[in-house]
Amino acid sequence: MVFSFRLGLACILIAIWWSDAIAQSTTSGFDPLYAQQLQTKLNQLGTNGNFAGGLTAAVLVPGEGIWTGAWGRAAVNTPVTTNMRFGMASNSKAIIAGLILKLQDEGLLHLDDPISDYLPPHPQINPQITIRQLLEHTSGLFDFINQWLSATEAAYSANPNHVWTYEELLATVGAPVSAPDAGYSYSNTNYLLLGRIAETAAGQPIHQLLHSRIFTPLGLAMAYPPSDNVFAAPYSNLWNTAGTATTLTPGGSRGFLTFTSTAGSVWSTAYDMVRWYDALFGHTWLSAGSRHDLTNNDGYMAYALGIRLRNIYGRSVYYHVGIWGFRSYMLHDPSTGISLCIIANQYGASVTTEGLELFAEALNRLPTQSHDVSIQNLAPNRTSCLPQTPLVTVQNKGTATLHQLQMALGIDGEWQDTLAVSLGEGLPPGDQRLLPLAFNLGPADGQKYRLQVKAILDTPDDMPANNERSAYYRFENNEAAQTDFYEDFESGGEFPGSLVSLQTGNILDWRTTRFAGHQTPGHSLARINYYDGNEDNRYAFELPLIQANTGSILSFSYAHAFYPGSGLEVLRGFISTNCGSSFSPLFELSGSNFATAPTITAVFLPTAAQWRRHTVDLAAYVGENVLIRFELENRYGNMTYLDDIRVAGQTTSVAESAPEPVSVWPVPTSDHLMVSGSRDFRISSLRLFNGLGRQVSHYKAPDAAAPLRIERGALPSGWYVLEITGAGGQREMRKVAFQ
Repeated sequence: MVFSFRLGLACILIAIWWSDAIAQSTTSGFDPLYAQQLQTKLNQLGTNGNFAGGLTAAVLVPGEGIWTGAWGRAAVNTPVTTNMRFGMASNSKAIIAGLILKLQDEGLLHLDDPISDYLPPHPQINPQITIRQLLEHTSGLFDFINQWLSATEAAYSANPNHVWTYEELLATVGAPVSAPDAGYSYSNTNYLLLGRIAETAAGQPIHQLLHSRIFTPLGLAMAYPPSDNVFAAPYSNLWNTAGTATTLTPGGSRGFLTFTSTAGSVWSTAYDMVRWYDALFGHTWLSAGSRHDLTNNDGYMAYALGIRLRNIYGRSVYYHVGIWGFRSYMLHDPSTGISLCIIANQYGASVTTEGLELFAEALNRLPTQSHDVSIQNLAPNRTSCLPQTPLVTVQNKGTATLHQLQMALGIDGEWQDTLAVSLGEGLPPGDQRLLPLAFNLGPADGQKYRLQVKAILDTPDDMPANNERSAYYRFENNEAAQTDFYEDFESGGEFPGSLVSLQTGNILDWRTTRFAGHQTPGHSLARINYYDGNEDNRYAFELPLIQANTGSILSFSYAHAFYPGSGLEVLRGFISTNCGSSFSPLFELSGSNFATAPTITAVFLPTAAQWRRHTVDLAAYVGENVLIRFELENRYGNMTYLDDIRVAGQTTSVAESAPEPVSVWPVPTSDHLMVSGSRDFRISSLRLFNGLGRQVSHYKAPDAAAPLRIERGALPSGWYVLEITGAGGQREMRKVAFQ
């Protein structure tokens, strides 16, 4: 990466001399050749990037330890050292998100609480915004940093030494950019508010909370919020793009630090930050529920809670960038357990490319560990008409021959059995083996289940991140195939129970989104090709087994836009008449037949007019029980959406032609709903779910024969799903809207 400024020869020689002279603060036991290779790569990145200042980096590798490195200068005649604090900028957001999740684990707040429970009224802030919406940037709030009002910018420039308070920063917040939950809009104001919410919920100042809940328990001795003495030596100064040092002093840069507040003000070392990521994505620091909240993303967004998602180098990773004077890039790879941090002390010098190149070097040079078993594949991972024995493919990626192996197995999150697996004369290094497991996967009841398998060695695994895998499956009764099928995705959730995904370990799989639907607003199924650098990946899911009858039609709505200059995605359908033993092509959408909107560089979010309906006649399969598979070929393009997938008659299905069992009116409404059941559907209870699929209201029917009135109360505007349960156990779902 080349910048507009150029360094003089003397400066270059000095920087090279400093980089060679710096001792690395790498943990004992870390392979010295591996450490040297990482440091050499960092030197190349610094030199080739023409940084006026310097870089610091750390890579945490399970089974190895932590490598730390430095290159360049922190100030004139002062080299960067690995124990210097740098500003983390927006990589502070994951720390604030982690704090909020920790307080949720302590019962002090809940992510679905309205912020009015913790904050006083503000004219530009909707009190019904939830904590979760702040965390995932769906609040619609004005960004007090990136949308500076001229008066705010003038005030900051006029007095850069001013120590900004929360109240002063809040006073700069302008009108919201959208209503809450109308879409994704990155806003630093969200994390400004989250800091005050944490203080209110726990009854402590934010700097005390960060120390007591995160920094001290995790031993992050060099991590500090701005209210602490971050300028205790050693710390790094800043450089601008002209190659001039910007001096930071204890009294002279409080304005620079405090202006970002809890949206980006944490200072730390790369060493402490990789240890932070290791704890955040580990299995003990947060509860299972909060870990799920941390990484759960809507299908339209590659953003969860304080972290971003992307696919790169054939794997899925979590990451974030930081930009506020200092530039930082952090990454965690779930498949290896590797965490990485790289920071530059220079305005305008992005380190995203450098971070990815350093990650590639860490992967390519990764030493072989002594004991390392990896689960390469897991079956079943699809729909079948015959219950199967679980099959797992394991590979010995270590240097020692494996003689003993156990497999822990679970269904839908509950571990159920641990089996000793015979390896015969042993599994030599590099070899892999397909192992059948004597485990009952359940009946052919047509329900979707999640199989979990974990390989356990008699000696602790040096790389434990790759010895666990899960996959979804469904066993069908071939004689009881459905006569029709309909999925509109309005029940929300991550991935509908009616479909089986064929992917494992991919955090950017098909997912439900609440921000796009054929009937706008509504829900649909989305695939984030936009953030998927793993080109040629094919993302597939299967419908339940369906009996094709006279007049049966497969139909679905879709929306897609191409990204300029990239390859073109292709959506294909396949059909099987032998319950998945073999598939034949059914349809293909590509080129102009697939694009429903103009080519764009932004993340595509379709309007109501940018949807098309595709139909496929199943006349050739009348009398057959068929399995239909959808498959999207990724070309690193833009978003793909699917909605209203149906297999039924040419006009309406049997279920649609029957009288409606329940009636709900008025829709939309501003204050209340009326619900009544038919003669054959006497209402027993109702539950109301928000767009995140979380229950917000529950009602028991006092008189099943009379219409029920459901008051809106304090619920925010938007779409909801009403679940109506009958006295006989029947269940109906209706989409409703509050204006």
